[in-house]
Amino acid sequence: MVVDYLFAKDQIFAELNLEGPELALYREVLGLMTDPIPTPDLVIYLEARPEVLMRRLRKRNREFERRIREAYLEGLIEAYRRFFHEYSEAPVLVVNCSGIDFVEQGSDLEDLIREIRSVKKGTQHYIPLGSQ
Repeated sequence: MVVDYLFAKDQIFAELNLEGPELALYREVLGLMTDPIPTPDLVIYLEARPEVLMRRLRKRNREFERRIREAYLEGLIEAYRRFFHEYSEAPVLVVNCSGIDFVEQGSDLEDLIREIRSVKKGTQHYIPLGSQ
């Protein structure tokens, strides 16, 4: 099974976007969840420089993403880095994808798939040759 969401990282967005009573309510609801959430076999964290992310957002041209500012992305990137630096529930593959494009360049995806298959445990970093 492949999913593009990791429930454990949900708190990153809550802490960046909620405050006061909203954040307290989020934490209360989170505390009420008692069903165990399956642990993934592997987490793949795709990271890129803020200017690259901004360019990709503009290219997608989604209405709700037009209000996102580079400063917000910088804070989000830092929050993700802190989160995955301490994440230990599953192996993590950190992929620097600033200089590669899985959509436009099929060989970039093939290289990543090879790297995914080699991950065993802990945190590994993958910096493709095209990344800057």
